[in-house]
Amino acid sequence: MNSKFHNLFKLMTVILSMTFIACSSEDEENIVAMTQITVSPASLVLNVGETEDLEATILPEEASHVSVTWSSSDDKVAAVSQNGTVTGVSEGNAVITASAGGKSATCQVTIATETIEVESIEISPSALTMTEKGETVQLTAEITPENATDPQVIWASSDEMVATVTSEGLVTAVAEGKATITATAGEKTASCEVTVSISIAEIEGNKATIDLTDATSEQVIQSVSEASAAGVTHFVIIGNYAALDFANANPFDGIAIEMLDLSGVSGWPSVGGQPGMPEKAFYKHELIQEIILPEEVKTVGEYAFYKCTALKKVTAPGIETLTNYAFQYCTALESVDMTQVKNIEKCVFFETALKEANFPQTTIIGAMSFYHCTSLISVNMPELVTLGEATKGDQTKRTGAAMFYGCTSLENISLPKAVTIGDEAFNGCKTLKEVNLPEATNFGIAVFSYCNALTEIALPKANFFSQDVFTNCPALTTLKLTYPGSITVDSSTFGPVNSQTKNIDLTLNTSNKYQIQAIDGPHGFTYQWKNHQWKSITCIP
Repeated sequence: MNSKFHNLFKLMTVILSMTFIACSSEDEENIVAMTQITVSPASLVLNVGETEDLEATILPEEASHVSVTWSSSDDKVAAVSQNGTVTGVSEGNAVITASAGGKSATCQVTIATETIEVESIEISPSALTMTEKGETVQLTAEITPENATDPQVIWASSDEMVATVTSEGLVTAVAEGKATITATAGEKTASCEVTVSISIAEIEGNKATIDLTDATSEQVIQSVSEASAAGVTHFVIIGNYAALDFANANPFDGIAIEMLDLSGVSGWPSVGGQPGMPEKAFYKHELIQEIILPEEVKTVGEYAFYKCTALKKVTAPGIETLTNYAFQYCTALESVDMTQVKNIEKCVFFETALKEANFPQTTIIGAMSFYHCTSLISVNMPELVTLGEATKGDQTKRTGAAMFYGCTSLENISLPKAVTIGDEAFNGCKTLKEVNLPEATNFGIAVFSYCNALTEIALPKANFFSQDVFTNCPALTTLKLTYPGSITVDSSTFGPVNSQTKNIDLTLNTSNKYQIQAIDGPHGFTYQWKNHQWKSITCIP
């Protein structure tokens, strides 16, 4: 080959090489590299035999020369084709992986048997009452069918301030009220209605202690009723009075009570300006036998125990005032312990069964306060000054009469400071034998009328007697009226003229000797004073 041809060949070779290099650079510049691969969905649940297509996404989208390879971690659970179709083979879990360009992504696959839906759910019990704070009750939930695919039960309470429930269905009482406990399985729900009625009563045998702390009136009523139904007859109440609310709804209405101890109750309402038992609190309660009141209670309101016909004993160490009719017609009431009472208003113990009227602080008693207390034997009121009115005037307009009228068993009276003895104060006291009233000055109408057994009366300061003071006292033989001054009597003070005075030995102060008349009769001298004939008249200094 000549040199000219050889040079031409070399030139063409160079040009072709340069052209190839230029083309190769241009192709490399057009290739886009893959940066990420994802699989959708990222998790999958299939039944055995079901299929689902997975999708692999290459990023960026313009990446070229990339192919995806699919694989399963367990072909016996889930198989995958090279186009991404997954097939459920058997129950279990497997991971499907998509790989490309050195990158990979996965899908978590769960293969289940055929899904069995929950058809119904029932809670047992379906209703529940709880009576103590902190009390627990286990609920159970029954699912139908038993082989449901998802039998998990979710428990919930409508009000956790009343009752809570655990994930296992254990209910705990928290506070008084109502709550609904629900159990949910699948799309089915059942409920249990829970009533929390916390008992405030502690029962031991026939005794119940009821704590009023934070209690409502409704709770007290319910607790008393439940205790009574359990055989309780002895009640001890402690706490604040507000929950008792005797004035509006006495929780003991209709309840048989052998003893009611209220000595631990405080915060009593005002009755006449003092803490007290409200009026009509136990009005006509025929089943209460004994009651104890605290020292805080100073007053018993009107009719508070009116016609409590089974009431036998009352202990009230702080009482100062007994208002009108407080214990009227308590026909079984035998004993009262009220050492601080100062004022007993009218008809308080009218027709009760009291045996002793021992009131060491009492200064005033009202009309008929002990009227027809036929079991009353003794009266001791060392501070009593006034028993009603004892002045001239219309009897029908007087007040404070007949305090001990008809006390047919009365034998002894101790009234060392009594000044005024009002109308009919001891009328009809048929067993009263002796009377000593050292300070009494005025005597009202018929004070001792029909005191059939009265034999002796000593009245050293008496100077005024109204009508019929001693009428129908057939056993009276000794009368001592030794006031050193003028004594005013009515024409009927001693009954009809000479009807009984001729059997009475009269003793007067010597200051009244000039009023005595000696009359010579067929049987010797007789003695008259105030126009009455006396068996004898003695004057002493």
